[in-house]
Amino acid sequence: MEIDIIEPGYYYHIYNRGINRQVIFEEDTHYLKFLSLCKKYLPERADVLAYCLLPNHFHFLLHIKKYPDRVPGPCKGKESLFLSHLFNSYAQYFNKRMGRTGSLFQRPFKRKRINDENYLRQVIYYIHRNPLHHNLVAHPGEWIFSSYTAILNYLSTFVNKNETLSWFDNRENFLEFHRIQFEIDRQLILEE
Repeated sequence: MEIDIIEPGYYYHIYNRGINRQVIFEEDTHYLKFLSLCKKYLPERADVLAYCLLPNHFHFLLHIKKYPDRVPGPCKGKESLFLSHLFNSYAQYFNKRMGRTGSLFQRPFKRKRINDENYLRQVIYYIHRNPLHHNLVAHPGEWIFSSYTAILNYLSTFVNKNETLSWFDNRENFLEFHRIQFEIDRQLILEE
């Protein structure tokens, strides 16, 4: 499988899982630590449109910012290095907390460039539907480690809610798109 090179100005579905499919978030504090690291590493280099953290894997939809030369520090010109810093920081935290050593995530992390508006909307939906797909909750709003609720509420978040909602034109269309897609998924499950 060819790996997409991360370049400024493009949208990417970024995802990965624990090595050997092991759990990477064993308790709520682990999810919260990963999210706090996201707030530290992501906003300077990328807009986050959607995310979902699950026990053994995660998904992000990122828009890599076009002006990497304005961002100070060692990441300049190396578009995916900030993601490596995020993943390595979390792995060090997790290993220390859990008394383990070695790699936590599969390498390389997966990324898929998105060049189509319809596909971008589908990826947002796909990310938000993951907790349902893995039978963790019955509705995406019940999974607190996802951007679904963050996009819909009025609290501050590192997710670029306005950009995400703009792909659906507004909040109501975002909700309707997800509702229709969930219904389609339920029908497909019933037909199996």
